[in-house]
Amino acid sequence: MATISSPGHPDCSIDCPGSGYAVFVDPYGPCMAGCDQDEFSTAMTNLFRNKDRVSSLSGRVVGVRGAVLARMALAIRGFAPDETADDRSWLERLVIERGDERFSAEWRQQSLSEVIETLAAATGRQIPRAA
Repeated sequence: MATISSPGHPDCSIDCPGSGYAVFVDPYGPCMAGCDQDEFSTAMTNLFRNKDRVSSLSGRVVGVRGAVLARMALAIRGFAPDETADDRSWLERLVIERGDERFSAEWRQQSLSEVIETLAAATGRQIPRAA
């Protein structure tokens, strides 16, 4: 059983036998934690639906399947900022060839857009940087 904690928020944690997540909405909460990958997708979709109330997130996801990340990317399409389009497209394509592959990521005090970028990078997407 592994303990999954949100970075900087040790009280936002959960013990999971395999995959799981712990996400804290900075600075005051709530904490969202669980061992069900589909619940992670639902929690992230709800955060994007209420993006005007979310300044930043700290979180960790362990062992989430590519298919779950793809479903999440599809679900947030109508709510996500435009700057996430390339990363969302990348995540959506995971279902085709890497749907059963598992990924882990961690982020600290990132905007919703930055969290999507972090999740895409955790799956191998190379993010070009401005010179």
